[in-house]
Amino acid sequence: MNIQSLLSNRVRASLIGTLIVLIFTSCGSNLKKVGLSGLRKDIEMRKGPCYGRCPVYTLRVYEKGIVTYEGERYTDRLGVYIKKLPEEQYMALIDSFQRANLWQFDDVYKGEIPDAQTVSITYIEEGDIKSVTGKDGRPDHVQSLELLLSQIASSKEGWTLKRKPPSEYPDYVITDEIIVQLPEDISINKWVRKYRKHRMVLKKQLREDSPYWLVTYDKDTITPKEILDKIRRDREVRSAEFNKKSKWRT
Repeated sequence: MNIQSLLSNRVRASLIGTLIVLIFTSCGSNLKKVGLSGLRKDIEMRKGPCYGRCPVYTLRVYEKGIVTYEGERYTDRLGVYIKKLPEEQYMALIDSFQRANLWQFDDVYKGEIPDAQTVSITYIEEGDIKSVTGKDGRPDHVQSLELLLSQIASSKEGWTLKRKPPSEYPDYVITDEIIVQLPEDISINKWVRKYRKHRMVLKKQLREDSPYWLVTYDKDTITPKEILDKIRRDREVRSAEFNKKSKWRT
């Protein structure tokens, strides 16, 4: 490679680096434009589902302190959010991972609490990747790193929505209203009480003397898919479907 080409590459690299710094230090709205595929990923934490309402999300930490939060279930932030950590906090986080030396630990730890949330923490250093996954049985050092990442995930300030969550249902589907068909010998009021923990309420009978009832529930207690699956497995239910704006609602 000749000197002119070498200088050109250095100038190009310098310009790219300057551009990245400008993007990272600009206002939050410009964070939406950051191309994550071009960034080096340093850390990732994935919190999976449990038997309760554990928040399900993935936190990723990239170079220069760029952080993304991808919320999936039971969290106030659904979709992909992005923020930039202060340089001191980012460097302290990297230092904590380096001192913890995740490579000394097993890849998987079995827990003694079956319904506990499974957490996976991954660290990437100079191309080497190490993940530690488990529930309550993980080493103290690993759980300390989880606490640091959880504090970032739970922080309220600085997040900018980068990508909305994918819609599981079409716009015309009303996911908090369900049409259920019950046998004539089943009391609708008694049946609704079975789902009181989901704050189910009888809204109306669709037509007089019909076996079809419109009920509502609180989506903060259960996801639409889960409640529909649960009702369809109910032996007292002949059929169940979400209400649709064009069918029963004007």
